[in-house]
Amino acid sequence: GAITAQTISLCRSSDKQAIEAETGVIISNWSATHNASPKEYYSPDSVSAVDQVIQAMHAAGKRIRVIGSALSPNGLGLSDESMLGMALCDEVIHVDVAKKQVTVQAGARVKEVVE
Repeated sequence: GAITAQTISLCRSSDKQAIEAETGVIISNWSATHNASPKEYYSPDSVSAVDQVIQAMHAAGKRIRVIGSALSPNGLGLSDESMLGMALCDEVIHVDVAKKQVTVQAGARVKEVVE
């Protein structure tokens, strides 16, 4: 689960809309055996927002760990530095019935795609 203490703006898009980084967040894996308290936790809701966060982190010389549903049974996907949660980038982009192929954004969950 995630607990948010405060939010800070760390990067801005070209239209001056802030990309918010949450602080005070605790991320746990699915079995609650591993936790992380990232200094910065981003939850972008679009491809352009993901791009802006990545570019800002690169420009600042910082690393960022991308996380999905935190299903890993170990703590390898977690970081106490910066994390990028993809849960809000969960759209189904294209369904090709003939090929039986679905293209989705990185945060799409299998359970929701197959419904």
